[in-house]
Amino acid sequence: MVMLLVLLLALGGSVHADGPITVASGFNGPQGVLVTPDNGIWVIDANAVTRVAGDGSKTVMASLPTTASPEGGEVVGGSRLVLFNATMFATNGQWDINASRQGDPPAGVATVLKIENGGWTALADLWAFEKANNPDGKQLDSYPYGLTAGSDGMLYVTDERANALLKVNPGNGQTSWVATLPGVSNNSGLGPPVSEPVPTAVVRDSDGSFYVSYLPGFPFTPGASRVVKIAPDGDISDYATGLTSTSDLRRGPDGNLYGVQFAIYSQQGPAPNSGALVRIRPGTGSQVVISGLNYPTSVDFNADGDAFLTVGGVGAPGSGAAVKYTKIATPAPPPPAEVPEPATIILLGAGMMGLLGYARTRRQRPTTAG
Repeated sequence: MVMLLVLLLALGGSVHADGPITVASGFNGPQGVLVTPDNGIWVIDANAVTRVAGDGSKTVMASLPTTASPEGGEVVGGSRLVLFNATMFATNGQWDINASRQGDPPAGVATVLKIENGGWTALADLWAFEKANNPDGKQLDSYPYGLTAGSDGMLYVTDERANALLKVNPGNGQTSWVATLPGVSNNSGLGPPVSEPVPTAVVRDSDGSFYVSYLPGFPFTPGASRVVKIAPDGDISDYATGLTSTSDLRRGPDGNLYGVQFAIYSQQGPAPNSGALVRIRPGTGSQVVISGLNYPTSVDFNADGDAFLTVGGVGAPGSGAAVKYTKIATPAPPPPAEVPEPATIILLGAGMMGLLGYARTRRQRPTTAG
């Protein structure tokens, strides 16, 4: 495939001075990282869900079913993780109907999974939902990717190939449609006039609105990526534009949204070491926080604001890693306690002295015998 030769858009910022610190390595195309409340680090790659200990040792919590990508050249498996009500959930696999692939996928592919008891069980079959509903009206194709939990007790999934945001009941797997994402105008002169949105991640706010990141699809023009906002009434509008190949979206403990720029594309494909972590601002005001990342795919934060990223999302087997950058999204300290103005202190002191004098006078006053 011939791709457009593009140059890196300067969004500002530079490589963060403190980092990276390698947390764990040896992953196969890692796509998601999750920091749990107990500061556990979980990574999902093409083959497995893995928990990383503080010393970097890894424990496989579940091996995942995989398929060959319809484009060839890679294995498609695990995508993202979320911990909800003490249960770990994952999105996994991609399936479509094409000349060489017919029928339904193997169990666990194009599915939301429960990760438990050293393995997985299927919760929601998104391929079956795609066949029955086909939200974007295009080729039957399902790739559940982004995953988050809402304050309403539901799981929310972005289906990259169905171009849809879906809702999944974590109790029974019932799946329903939330929104179909519109494409992106392509004025590059290469490829279709409208690029596929390729929704990669979703963040849900307490007011019921959603923020969804776009990759988007071919020709992967820099600046064509965006974050859209889906209002509670279903209205979809641009929230942040001028982004490039956004693969993840997460709210940091400082209250800001952060996005992962996967890569800048050239004629040879995605360029190595052209990824970035971006602080998402409304309109065109987003800022690069960390640059020079090698095919980053996902980010999460601990309570101190340290950023954990999966890198090496494409590459040779075992070349992926989880890395840490400190103090990226440090929450603001609580406001100091109010200190009374000096005049107030003087008045308070005078009042206290008056009260003490009154009490002393009462103690010295003679009593009258009745």
